[in-house]
Amino acid sequence: MCPWELPKPILPLFTEAHAERLLKIYHEARHTTDKLNIKQFIRSFTGVRSVSSTDDFIIEASTVKGFINCAGIQSPGLTSSPAIAEMVVGILKDQGCSLEADPKFNPNRAPIITRAELKPLKEIEPLINIESQPDKIICRCEQVNEGTIIDAMNRGISVTTIDGVKRRTRAGMGWCQGTFCRPRVAAVMEKVLGHKIDSFDIEHSGVNRIGKNEIVDYILKHEE
Repeated sequence: MCPWELPKPILPLFTEAHAERLLKIYHEARHTTDKLNIKQFIRSFTGVRSVSSTDDFIIEASTVKGFINCAGIQSPGLTSSPAIAEMVVGILKDQGCSLEADPKFNPNRAPIITRAELKPLKEIEPLINIESQPDKIICRCEQVNEGTIIDAMNRGISVTTIDGVKRRTRAGMGWCQGTFCRPRVAAVMEKVLGHKIDSFDIEHSGVNRIGKNEIVDYILKHEE
């Protein structure tokens, strides 16, 4: 066992979405808002989440100097990340690690996307099937153009998967969930990277999702 290895966590593995579970989530969510419209359902999600044996965040020094355990970070982890970062810095200081501010560090960066009101399809249609250029619309639903995708691929962290582009630009997050734009995104990536993109990430992972029509019909039936 590595000196910093934690006790093996419980790993709930959910590779299928279930209509009855989504119905329960829908009913619970309606306790907090009356604005939910099940007919606007787009997609269901499944996945793996590591749960620590303490049922809480594990943020602590390991037996290896400079190696800090940050594990079991569940749903509030994103909100907690600034505080977690401060805790880690404090632990490193307590260990006597030399920490120096980088004078060249810029905490601000231009956003990859800026949210704006989506235009009617008839306005963007002339930009959909044109030759390759920055203004060419690649994703119709989210109206992401080729220039935005290329920008996302040429920042500090390399992007080599279609899901990576989706998370940075929203291409594939709209109503069709990538049915239209996934091969178009791949074509842009191939032009930038110089090799074929044949990985469609989660789509070939064995995960089974509830389809839009199926879950809408199921919930409407149980609402009657």
